[in-house]
Amino acid sequence: MIDTKKTTHSRSLPEYMSYGLGIGYSTADTVFGEGVTSCIVECTTRVTTVSGIQKKRCAEDIQTYLSYLADHAVYQTFWEEHLVSVPNIQMITIDKEGVYDLGITSQNSSEGVVFVRVKQGCAVQIHERLCSRDMLRLIVHIEIEQDASVEYVSVPEKESQGVLFVHRTFVAHKSSSVTVVDGVPQKKLGKTSILSCLVGTQASSGVYGVTYGKGNAVSDVFHQTTHLRESTSSHMHTESVLDQHAHTIYRSLIDIQDNAVQAKGHQTQHTTLLSGSAKIQSIPNLTVSQKDVECTHGVSISQPDKEATFYLSSRGIPEDKVRQQLIVARCNTILSYISDPTIREEILSYVESLTI
Repeated sequence: MIDTKKTTHSRSLPEYMSYGLGIGYSTADTVFGEGVTSCIVECTTRVTTVSGIQKKRCAEDIQTYLSYLADHAVYQTFWEEHLVSVPNIQMITIDKEGVYDLGITSQNSSEGVVFVRVKQGCAVQIHERLCSRDMLRLIVHIEIEQDASVEYVSVPEKESQGVLFVHRTFVAHKSSSVTVVDGVPQKKLGKTSILSCLVGTQASSGVYGVTYGKGNAVSDVFHQTTHLRESTSSHMHTESVLDQHAHTIYRSLIDIQDNAVQAKGHQTQHTTLLSGSAKIQSIPNLTVSQKDVECTHGVSISQPDKEATFYLSSRGIPEDKVRQQLIVARCNTILSYISDPTIREEILSYVESLTI
């Protein structure tokens, strides 16, 4: 049973979060407020609003894959209830190759579910922009049909300040591929999760994230890839840069099921701490039910490289610019997966603006 009593978020975090289990629903309940409305969804292809029987069918499809999500138990219930409570589902079908902009706007406290189907053989780029001035809670579900490929980039918006709770599921069918670049925005409180389900043979996924936090920002990031069929492959890589009193929890899971013979899964996460008060809790996990697989995972934490700092400073570069260049270099290891140079530069500019 979820505790829906109003509580006040502060730097005094609940015990389970201090042990790296994530932000609890009751902790953030106060930010949801009353009078929640539907978020505004815009895309460079047709958006259809479904309700009634169609909504039930979409919700059942989404729930099928949500059942694989191994996030904190309270969030399993949270997203299940969200599917029931949301008044409608926005559906998008992409049947032509190209670049698509997906804009989701929340002026006040808003909620939504977006269901995207990429048809067989299509190669597409989707650029997601979430703008929440108050609070946004959202599920984005992407079905990728056979032989299709998707590059999905979450582009952080400078004007987006409020509180963000978003879950994304990517379902990759036979011989399809998905590359996800999650530009986690600077938020006072943010919870993002990504579930990649490889349901077809030779399906592949890459989930990459970049997080920059400063001030008293609190972020909870959860990435999971579930291998359900043979000869599937996945890679997860996240870079976090934390300054001042920022606190980030990063948890990841590679889940290899019985049928996933000869699956390959790799995960790495690195954090650069710019302050002695910043805090990272990184928890990688593996669940392997098949012997004939290849899996690795690793976590590392460091401060800015002293030799690189000395070298750049000795060339007359000011200290603040040196630090900025080192931060950008770390973030570039993730942003290099973005094929569109304009989008890549936009996210770099966003990161640079936070370092000032």
